[in-house]
Amino acid sequence: MADSGKIRIALLQPFPAPVSARIREICQAPSVHLDIVADTTPETRRAALRDADYAVVVSQNLTAGDLAFAGKLRLVHKWGSGTDGVDLAALRERNLPLLSTTGTNARYVAELALTLMLSVLRGIPQSDRAMRKGRWTGSAHWTSSRTLHGRSVGIVGFGAVGSALAALLRPFGCDMSYAARTRRAETVEKSLGVRPMALGDILRSCEIVSLHVPLTSETKGMIGRAELALMRSDAILVNLARGDVVDEGALAEALLAGRLAGAGLDVFQREPEPGGRAFADIPNTVLTPHIGGKVRENLDATVRHWFSNILAHAQGQALPDNERI
Repeated sequence: MADSGKIRIALLQPFPAPVSARIREICQAPSVHLDIVADTTPETRRAALRDADYAVVVSQNLTAGDLAFAGKLRLVHKWGSGTDGVDLAALRERNLPLLSTTGTNARYVAELALTLMLSVLRGIPQSDRAMRKGRWTGSAHWTSSRTLHGRSVGIVGFGAVGSALAALLRPFGCDMSYAARTRRAETVEKSLGVRPMALGDILRSCEIVSLHVPLTSETKGMIGRAELALMRSDAILVNLARGDVVDEGALAEALLAGRLAGAGLDVFQREPEPGGRAFADIPNTVLTPHIGGKVRENLDATVRHWFSNILAHAQGQALPDNERI
């Protein structure tokens, strides 16, 4: 504990003022001091960690060098899911537990995946840009736009997000398959209207491929030049996993060459800037700035989730096994 006797939490991500204010409002407690960093520099991050009992990691890295400054740290909590950017070996060496915020993002990420699919298929961004420039391009959509209804969709990664996406897609009458390390129960497959399929078969056959895997040594670069070459020329790739899951250079080449019909991307290999620049001049893409879980309703739910876990740990309560990483 800090000298004041309060639990000190370091939130290692700067936020716009209204978001920070809401986070502080949710985390109000007499026993808590919350430190939200003002910038993303290592110096600021390490200064916040120096007196921290708990650290919350959003998209910034947490390295062994950072942890060397965190002599009082008792637990690290991810704002979302995944372990990319966190030095797991350094945490294990110091016997520091790592928790994830599981499930809260799933519905919202799935909604954005659905939105990106519809936006690419219907050419919504191109139409919006044309209208703002005074051009009426409606007739062109007779041949350029496609419906989502009845499309073959392959969902790569079938955890909470993949399952939520399947549920959202079902009313569209899509022919859905999924690829995952572990097959789901047949009752789950039947209820969601999905069937298991190998990744290669999904890439060869599906008109839409949507990525929802964590970033690991196995998934890094899993969609490269060879995998893109398997895909149909009329196919669309949607990525709401992590940018490093896809070889962006190879994807840009495939799109420009017409070997792929389009892409909807919410994550990039370099974030925040210059993330997405490789696709800035490619018209058949829709780009969003890693906003899958960023909706007003989810802010409160996510903050309450990690905050309640931290308070429980501080009070000596058991950690939820399904959220340990």
